[in-house]
Amino acid sequence: AKAYDGYGAYCATYTVDQAAAFGLHHVELSMFPNVEGTTQKRFYRFESDRLILDFPPFERDGETRSARLIWERLQ
Repeated sequence: AKAYDGYGAYCATYTVDQAAAFGLHHVELSMFPNVEGTTQKRFYRFESDRLILDFPPFERDGETRSARLIWERLQ
């Protein structure tokens, strides 16, 4: 249950603004129906073999939260 509570998934197309270091994810499907059809902003940076995506702060369960996704290149 704890793992599911911290899990989120969606599929989207995206556009990137390299100068401002953010991407816009145009959400097509999501495990949260209210997110479908929206555009979500994700800030990005590269560190070595990692792509780090930071989500803008959001409200959940009455608290302000943030999220970070880290993808690492496997060789």
